[in-house]
Amino acid sequence: MKCSKCGNEVVQNSSFCSVCGNPVNPGVMPPPPPPVPPMPNAPVTINTWLIPAILATVFCCLPFGIVSIVFASRANSALGVGNYQLAQMNAEKAKTWFWVAFSVGIVTSIISIIVQIIAAVAASH
Repeated sequence: MKCSKCGNEVVQNSSFCSVCGNPVNPGVMPPPPPPVPPMPNAPVTINTWLIPAILATVFCCLPFGIVSIVFASRANSALGVGNYQLAQMNAEKAKTWFWVAFSVGIVTSIISIIVQIIAAVAASH
């Protein structure tokens, strides 16, 4: 028997053409393609908040900024060894302490400006 698609000879009792995969019997589906091997997992990226922590330490509030840097460093270390759950947990703590340092720095700066304005007004009278 010949294949209706490519014209090659089909082995008797075969359901499909060995050359093109065309079904010999209409109504019989061609074999499924071979399964695609799974792709390796993409590397996980986690924002460790290290750069913001350093900036908050330098420009806003030294004590809370240092705490943020410590947690960001722990997140980097955990990420390096593949412990993504611990890395995420430490990154969240670094983020929290960054915002504490940033907020304290902003509030302190505003209070300082207000005190300087009051002192300047009092000195001019």
